[in-house]
Amino acid sequence: MNKKLISNILVYIGILIIVLGFSFYKPVIADDESYNFQNINKIVNGAVIYKECNVIVTPLFFMITVPILKLIGCTLFNFRIVSAVLFSIMFFVFYKMIENFNIRKRIAFLITIVTILWYNIWISLTFSYNTLIVLFVLLSYVIIQKFYNEDKKYIWLQSIIWFLLFMSKQNAAILFGVALFFVEIIFSEKTFKERIIRFVKIGALSFIYVLVFLGVLKILGILDGFIEYAVIGVKAFGIKNKYVANDGVILLIIELVLTIIYSFITTVSIINKKKDYMLSIGLIPICMMGMGYPILNSGHMSKVLLMFLPIIIYIVNKFALEKELKFDNLILNTAILCMLVITGRAIYDLNNESLNSPSFSKGTIYEKLKTNNMDTFKEMASFLENNNSIMITNSSAMYMTYVNQNHSYFDLCFYGNVGRRTPTDVIDDINRSSDIEYVILKEKSNLDYSVQEITEVKDYVRSNMKLTQKIGEFEIYKK
Repeated sequence: MNKKLISNILVYIGILIIVLGFSFYKPVIADDESYNFQNINKIVNGAVIYKECNVIVTPLFFMITVPILKLIGCTLFNFRIVSAVLFSIMFFVFYKMIENFNIRKRIAFLITIVTILWYNIWISLTFSYNTLIVLFVLLSYVIIQKFYNEDKKYIWLQSIIWFLLFMSKQNAAILFGVALFFVEIIFSEKTFKERIIRFVKIGALSFIYVLVFLGVLKILGILDGFIEYAVIGVKAFGIKNKYVANDGVILLIIELVLTIIYSFITTVSIINKKKDYMLSIGLIPICMMGMGYPILNSGHMSKVLLMFLPIIIYIVNKFALEKELKFDNLILNTAILCMLVITGRAIYDLNNESLNSPSFSKGTIYEKLKTNNMDTFKEMASFLENNNSIMITNSSAMYMTYVNQNHSYFDLCFYGNVGRRTPTDVIDDINRSSDIEYVILKEKSNLDYSVQEITEVKDYVRSNMKLTQKIGEFEIYKK
């Protein structure tokens, strides 16, 4: 085993240990992790995606995680181990890329560690299909870095990346396609016709892969369900779930500033006829800012900022080399300062952890909660296990997974997650049911923070059914 391989293995293990530490710290809350894990748990137990599972994105995330969790056991603890391994691969790709900018290994590693700390502070290391998007975008940078001038390899590899992005999330593939077009048009040294042809070849290969995927769905008998949720549902999601969070706006402003700086540097380079194709990677995060639609929050925009970091590091490093600045010392001192700030923020968050969030423990999906709602959780779980009931709240995924029940789209009754159904259709489904009790959160509940819930459904239950009992923040209604 050569020294380079040993060094890479040690770097990966170091990254993995840090990521695992953050993964075990994160509390269980009603977020993308619990929503995705619920559907994974359903599929592991025999449910069919796009039929009994209201998944509204393309299925690569589930194709990766489900077989692994079938093998090692479908618990949240195991899911977080799998997510930590894949997160670590993503950050290892980040490390290798910036190391290839002629940055010394120890500095590249330090930058990577600071990036992990920063990323965790903003959104925590919550694994979802969006993580795969970042991984594949970073791999596309590596392809540009190593194969931009080798047509055959470049076309084949980028077509695979484009397809994998489509398989991770539909809108990411559209944004990436736009970025790839501008990469070819602006930075290639070929004639205009040759640039167009190369882009078309990449797109054509990706389209062939997509057609094969759709054919497989047709053979499996789930193409109609895929269209219902991943096409019609996504359209409804985009229309109904427009939301802007303050942290998302802050990150967007930072990214817009970076875009202006990048545009200026790139324009000067082109005017001076010093076209540098490595600068082309900056076009990709600029286009990927569209991930902020329709929900502009830190969950989406922090991923875009992570995509920005390699081009910023490349530009700063290139400037330092040209000016013969001591870039290593500059980065080292900055990184140490950032680590101190981040550590302080982490300690603050640890001491002020939400008392409304279930805390993570190994071996089970949930084993204990914070003292403020431990009794409520046990009582609510017992009620769900012993009654014919459906929970329509943003925390349904946590409870339904815990009691191992599947109520189809009701377990994630959000705008866009109900396929082609309108709120009226959902209410009609409720009216056609009998002897079912419906659990919703009380009005102005501290736990009701989801902007995606179908409010018409909750209002209908509250106004047209009889309140039978209350359990903590939850209200239980029956016809």
